[in-house]
Amino acid sequence: MKVIYYEGHEVRWNTTDVHRNAKRLGVELTEAEALSILNATFEDNEDIMQFINDEMSDTIGTKMKIYEK
Repeated sequence: MKVIYYEGHEVRWNTTDVHRNAKRLGVELTEAEALSILNATFEDNEDIMQFINDEMSDTIGTKMKIYEK
């Protein structure tokens, strides 16, 4: 089976997102701090991976029901 990766615009995050969240919390960050936070947010984050897997399973179930009609 050939591995094909999904690369959609909605799953791209950058330091602008970190700065926006920090501003909402009343925190100012340097670009280096924002980059560090961005990387730490996604490194080995089992919660994010589990959520995506759960959503994928739900989508499979939904699509298969549609196709059964």
